[in-house]
Amino acid sequence: MDHQKKKNNAYLAHHGIKGMKWGVRRYQNSDGSLTPAGRKRYDGETKNPIERHRQNLIDKYVKNGYSQSAAQTMAKQRMQTEAVLAVVGGVAVGVVAKKAITRIGQDYCDKVIKSGKQIQNIGANSKATFKDAPFYAAVNNHDKKAYGMLYPNEKRGMAKNSLGSAYEGIYKNQIKVAKDVKVPSVNNARKIFYKKLNSDQEFRKEVLDTIKKTNYGNNADHLLKTDPKKFYDRFNQALATPQFQSNGIHNKFYSELEKYGYNALLDINDTRYSGYKNIAKSPTIFFGKDVVEKVGSTKLSDEEINENVQKYAKEILAKYAGKTVAEYTAGYAVVKTISDEQKIREYLKEHPNSDLSKKEILKNVK
Repeated sequence: MDHQKKKNNAYLAHHGIKGMKWGVRRYQNSDGSLTPAGRKRYDGETKNPIERHRQNLIDKYVKNGYSQSAAQTMAKQRMQTEAVLAVVGGVAVGVVAKKAITRIGQDYCDKVIKSGKQIQNIGANSKATFKDAPFYAAVNNHDKKAYGMLYPNEKRGMAKNSLGSAYEGIYKNQIKVAKDVKVPSVNNARKIFYKKLNSDQEFRKEVLDTIKKTNYGNNADHLLKTDPKKFYDRFNQALATPQFQSNGIHNKFYSELEKYGYNALLDINDTRYSGYKNIAKSPTIFFGKDVVEKVGSTKLSDEEINENVQKYAKEILAKYAGKTVAEYTAGYAVVKTISDEQKIREYLKEHPNSDLSKKEILKNVK
């Protein structure tokens, strides 16, 4: 039998798109996230509401100044918080979850305040330029409203006592950020503080001697040895005290932060300890030369100050009038769950070969 060979002209070909690169998809950034056009295209096609919710959270955190990776981490934590809330009893997710995720972001994620952002300061000096001295400011609209309506009354009392006849009034100052300002996470700020404290014995002695003269220095030596996180909080709280400022301790710490590229710092006192802790979101201390530019100042009348305090107090009462015990119980459960998980992750990062259970780890770190 004769076998005739037949020529086979079939072949496989791949035609790409001009400009296309291997491994890079359309509608996608280099880090794998979707471009705005990609979100518009695929959000319309997908029927997965969970993924849409995740992407919306990431977009929100990026818009607020967090990096893409930090935003992804925070979105994941937020969604875990929401899941815990649902298990706890199906209470309102929004307020409690938002509070919990804000705390996580502040503790573990650096933030950038973009150039051109308008911030607000309440002060008693109409001639202040904010170019050569540290100052406290409200960054987001929530804090601008809270401090703008409540703090002038408090500042008025302090200014009258300290300035006497030189008191000229209370001013709401509008300030523009002149460059991108990097804010360290609480964790990073604490690390920089202890690096300075342990390498500079003169600074260490100065801090310990001076903090004991303030309201935050109770058992300072013991606290430094047994609870470094709490001691840093006390140090942060003391930054605004006359004792620290007369010795220049605050400026030494700010100068140290500047070496790492930071020009702002979270105000621990108002976010976690003072009467503003349930009101303020991210009050911030700014420092460094030519970081900001003053663009306006409005003098507040005594009548306006008094009316604003009463008005805001009524709004707060109305806001919390309908809260239930279940909501606060759920909130505690969420915060504790996230706090414990973070402690476990931090421990395992330092002890990767540990055989301890979660319960045993928590006993060791508490």
